[in-house]
Amino acid sequence: MAKLLYYVPEDYGFVSHRFQLAKKMLSLGHEVIVVTRVNEHAEVITSAGFMLVELGNATNKRHSNILRNFLKLIMIYRDVQPDIVHHFSLRMVIMGTMAAKLNGNIRIINAITGLGSIFLSDQLRYRLIKVFVINLLRKLLPKTFVTTQNRDDYRFIEKLSIPKIDLHLILGTGVDINHYYPVKKHNKVPIVMLPSRMLLHKGIVEFVGAARSLRKKFLNCRFVLVGDSDDSNHSSIGKEQLFSWQEEGWIEWWGHKQDMSKALAKADIVCLPTYGEGLPKSLLEAASSGIAIVATDVPGCREIVEHGVNGFLVPAKDSESLSLALEQLISDRELQQLMGQKSREKIVASVSSDIVINKTVDLYSECFPKKFKSEKNSNLKL
Repeated sequence: MAKLLYYVPEDYGFVSHRFQLAKKMLSLGHEVIVVTRVNEHAEVITSAGFMLVELGNATNKRHSNILRNFLKLIMIYRDVQPDIVHHFSLRMVIMGTMAAKLNGNIRIINAITGLGSIFLSDQLRYRLIKVFVINLLRKLLPKTFVTTQNRDDYRFIEKLSIPKIDLHLILGTGVDINHYYPVKKHNKVPIVMLPSRMLLHKGIVEFVGAARSLRKKFLNCRFVLVGDSDDSNHSSIGKEQLFSWQEEGWIEWWGHKQDMSKALAKADIVCLPTYGEGLPKSLLEAASSGIAIVATDVPGCREIVEHGVNGFLVPAKDSESLSLALEQLISDRELQQLMGQKSREKIVASVSSDIVINKTVDLYSECFPKKFKSEKNSNLKL
């Protein structure tokens, strides 16, 4: 059996996005090590049977102590000697691949879960960093397995013409269709929900702008933000601003919800006006819950929302277009229900947890056939 090491940005992200995959590997007899910044989920991780190696504290700024953490990561890889390292997100891909290649014969899988804020900004410093990152990827990704979560990122990596790269498309982390399922709504006043961390690039400001515009039209609707403010992220929207919007009456801020399925059960429409994503889990959960969606026409969202079928796609950073699409859905309950049904059908057919996890297990088999030979194409359920 194999020794698998997952290197992820934060412990909460591992629990929310990678936990089911890791549990599957554990159930198949493999050893699972999690390397991450730790905040509040250490007990959840260790009690599930995973070995947890702390690499910094998640309450600190994300880019603090990079050199120290990199040197520590090299030592972790040297001590643990994993058969496969699976890196998630661009920063972990870069640091993890350098650490793994300095430690000899470790099989490397790099998950590009989105290209990050440096690829979204037109500021000069971000353009320079983008050039630097692209050159790093060209040097680091040869002789590794690489996955992307959407077709736009797949084409981006493909165009880099990196030699000896094994490139795959795996649509996100999947969603538990038995936990997120359609629930009949009884809202007299429709609820439009934006489930996300409260970050600028998630389109929070545009959502509030659309809410303000529609409320001024006396449209009878509630606009709800669900998610926490993240002080460790430079693009976080502060709690004072969120409370201010709420006091002005434009939106309701519900904060973090432990069980998003219960929160989504109250939503008639889900909205995510993000500037760019890998594959937004919040939209996977909304679609699995049978909810009509309004999102931006950007990478990631386009994989989940088919314009005019299970929702609407609008330009990014455009409150006016967003408000028009929302108004159309808010005003048509029948269309909400029809699009919600199409959302559910799409997820069940192609992006359930079982489907995505089995594809990942097949990738492990391809990466290290001696260790995973018996699992290839097993299609075992969770």
